[in-house]
Amino acid sequence: MPNSSQHLLYSNARLWFAGTHPDGGKTQLTLRDSVLSRVTGRSEYAIAVPYHLLWETHYYTAIYNFTVQIDCKDNKYRLRIYNIQYGSANTPIEDMVQSLAKSKALTLGTGIRLSKKDLRERLYTFSGIVNNLLADVNKKMVDDNNF
Repeated sequence: MPNSSQHLLYSNARLWFAGTHPDGGKTQLTLRDSVLSRVTGRSEYAIAVPYHLLWETHYYTAIYNFTVQIDCKDNKYRLRIYNIQYGSANTPIEDMVQSLAKSKALTLGTGIRLSKKDLRERLYTFSGIVNNLLADVNKKMVDDNNF
């Protein structure tokens, strides 16, 4: 980010957390540290997932939640996404990846069983969420908020 001060990047990171996000994501600011120029918050995305029952298509809501951290320095920033969880039972995404790598189905804490195909679809959906989030952060971080 050439010619971007630490203060401008930190300010833009705070504004990103306060704004609206792609795919209907919601963020809750959990840390705002001006000394470290770090902003951290929890994000939650509720995505409608279609499934077919006989001749009808129904939807249920898949919930992805994770922590987003943005660290700022002069001319650069770092975005970190961690503590990624899926569903109402907050299943770690690592469990989903391991099950898919082992070609096994995964039973969530709520009793819902995800097949290999379901796991692949859920991880693909999460990949889209992350790509859209990264694009949104990159766009907002270059904004010059001066009048």
